[in-house]
Amino acid sequence: MSISLMAGVLPKYFHSEWSVAQFRLHEGEQYIVAFGHEKNTVAVVGMDGSFYRCQFDPVNGGEMQQLECHNFLKPSDQP
Repeated sequence: MSISLMAGVLPKYFHSEWSVAQFRLHEGEQYIVAFGHEKNTVAVVGMDGSFYRCQFDPVNGGEMQQLECHNFLKPSDQP
């Protein structure tokens, strides 16, 4: 399903009681998101090589806390 088909639904979802936590990323990129193996965490992998690991508060919700951030296509240790 194309994300454009969901455009009318998504804004309502993110303001509903079902939206527990949010994490903002670069608009226009494509990402895959999955629950992490540690409690209350998610892993986010971007088509641009980015990787984020975040933690959310299931009781209070709100903005997720970023625990890790890497870009596997642009390693920081290369000149």
